[in-house]
Amino acid sequence: VIYAKVEVNGTEITTPDSMLGGFMEGVSAGYADVEDKPTGIVYQLVVTSENTSGQITLRIFDSLDCKVYAIEDTMDFVPGAVIGSLIDPMLLEASEVELRADINHDGTVDLLDFSIMAAEWMMSTNSN
Repeated sequence: VIYAKVEVNGTEITTPDSMLGGFMEGVSAGYADVEDKPTGIVYQLVVTSENTSGQITLRIFDSLDCKVYAIEDTMDFVPGAVIGSLIDPMLLEASEVELRADINHDGTVDLLDFSIMAAEWMMSTNSN
């Protein structure tokens, strides 16, 4: 179990319907909704895996701006381990995920990005 608070640029993500997700080898290993506990806003993430070890990577979805953010810290998966607590949750710092295929930089990879790429397919700035 991971008890955590998450910040992006020093601002805590507390919007209802925001979610913290845990992943092992790119596969979802658990998620947690933001919860308002007597001790404050916290994510209580239960990570499950058939593996007995591995790295947990975390991402957070902020429902306020509908964006997914990466969390730099990774942690070792240890079955039964508890990280943080309701009284003293771990503070995680998140940063924006770069979507390389988001050609128009609107935060979503979609058909508009594909159409931009298709319109310039096989074009070259090389005059040779």
